[in-house]
Amino acid sequence: MLILQAVGELPSQPGIVDSVSLSYQYEGGKFVVESRELDPFGAPNGFASATPRDSDFYFAWVDFSTPLSAAGPPLPPLSIVQNGNTVTLSWPVDATGFTLESSPNLGHPWTPVPGVINNSVTLPLTPALNKDFFRLRTTPTP
Repeated sequence: MLILQAVGELPSQPGIVDSVSLSYQYEGGKFVVESRELDPFGAPNGFASATPRDSDFYFAWVDFSTPLSAAGPPLPPLSIVQNGNTVTLSWPVDATGFTLESSPNLGHPWTPVPGVINNSVTLPLTPALNKDFFRLRTTPTP
């Protein structure tokens, strides 16, 4: 299966998200992708038209005989529980080899959360903490 997603802006209107329709067909050992701009009143008789044009897109190929899988072992569930003015983050004690990290947004670097003991840490609930993202990452082996 081929999955397509249009990206970018309309060529004639910067700042407006491109909303083309994408389709594909497998021909002669390759995929032919078509990008069409839908115009509900574009045809001379007043009916909708779908004019082909260039556009940018992302794609992903999923092979059902060897489906996609995550790299490495599955991550354990991360639990977040609020208790008054604190928040406790934890994951199963038997899940070893993971580091808890945080970041103020997904585009910033991730840093280890200090004070983790037995796969658990309790943090003060602050306005900054309300905006943080948390993740478990496999601890690199030396």
